[in-house]
Amino acid sequence: MTSQDVMEIIKTRRSVRTFDGRKIFSEHRKKLKDYIKDIKNPYNIPVRFVLLEGNKSQDICSPVIEGEDLYVAAMIPNVPHSEEAFGFSVPSISMKNTPNRLPALHHGMCKK
Repeated sequence: MTSQDVMEIIKTRRSVRTFDGRKIFSEHRKKLKDYIKDIKNPYNIPVRFVLLEGNKSQDICSPVIEGEDLYVAAMIPNVPHSEEAFGFSVPSISMKNTPNRLPALHHGMCKK
């Protein structure tokens, strides 16, 4: 296998996360909504998180996540170090989820 073959495999790889379909209780959703309103980061750049509920018919879905219809979205200003601010903020959501036994949080970032 050549390095070119490996690069082609990496480019075409698709990893799908499948959840069991259990819904998050409304009490946990409220706690999560309250928590994500005020997440701090060392850059003091505002990272605004929102919960999006939807399904494929509403065009709120992910091609790599199956069995879940609740997503955490983030909005950040286009300023220096905004990506780092986002990167510092997301793990705190994951840590907050652990005691509540909420599903795993997978994240990514798109910048226009």
